[in-house]
Amino acid sequence: MMKKKHGLDAATALSVMNCLHKLSQKGRQCIYQGPPGNVASYLQAQGFEIPPNNNIADIALDVSIEANENDEILKNLCTAYINSPMRTNVLDMLTNQNDMISSTSVGNHQHLYEINAARSGIREIFYLSQRTLRVVRRRPTLAFAQISVSVILGLLVGTVFFDLEKTTDPGVSNRLGKCFFLIIAQIFSTMTAIEPFIKERSLFIHETEGGYYRIWAFFIAKLLCDILPLRVIPSMLFALITYFMTGFARTASQFFIFLLAIFIANMFGSAICFFAAASIGVFLEHKSNLQSLRMQETIALQSIHKLTTEEMIQIDQWLFVLYKTFEDL
Repeated sequence: MMKKKHGLDAATALSVMNCLHKLSQKGRQCIYQGPPGNVASYLQAQGFEIPPNNNIADIALDVSIEANENDEILKNLCTAYINSPMRTNVLDMLTNQNDMISSTSVGNHQHLYEINAARSGIREIFYLSQRTLRVVRRRPTLAFAQISVSVILGLLVGTVFFDLEKTTDPGVSNRLGKCFFLIIAQIFSTMTAIEPFIKERSLFIHETEGGYYRIWAFFIAKLLCDILPLRVIPSMLFALITYFMTGFARTASQFFIFLLAIFIANMFGSAICFFAAASIGVFLEHKSNLQSLRMQETIALQSIHKLTTEEMIQIDQWLFVLYKTFEDL
């Protein structure tokens, strides 16, 4: 069907195969099943006059039309096929195939069709990491903007909450507000992770469908070469600036707990952005991503200030990451 002399392209061939598939699903009678060269002799044996040097396809089509219009002819052809060796051969072939399938266990059957990857997952991560690093190098302004924004935002937060009082009445509320503002700033700073993945989304779908690499290898490479340098390093600079300017406890253990909480908040925001970018292909539709983060911000504020009932507070503190990160700080 796909030869050049027939003039059929892939779409036409697909249409023909779909038509044949639909015809086979209608469950009509079979009148011949065998080599094309034996059609003329078989039909002559059934009493049909076959002109010499005629096209076999035209002969079969004429006989099918005639049988469709005359029930007696169709009945005779069906009876002749049932009593012919062709049907016996088909039944024997189906019986042998059924015996082969039933004698093979499920585990062995899966093993026969097991597809082994052309390369290991480590090699896939290696090559994907190389490509991701090249993409990051081609966008130096993005890395510079991330670091600049983190440093400027850290200085602003450190200036606003500079050396807070260690008292009970104003000091505690100010520290709570500072912790919450730090979390919100870190999560919303990860919104830049949406657009780059949207641009690579079509390429990612094409390559994974083609079996170029595993899905988990792609995301591990993204984590190592995109999220860590572009998200974690700026967040660490932000944490270093704000921690010592705002007057937190100057101990190593408390500092690393603070750094871990900032890291978790940053990873949470990046994960939400990557999930939204992988699910939706249009940038404007990612406004729902911002809305979900704003909803979590509102509920976390309610939990922090105890504006809801005790039951709602218990639900909020286990469902929403903002509240849990706030508790860690």
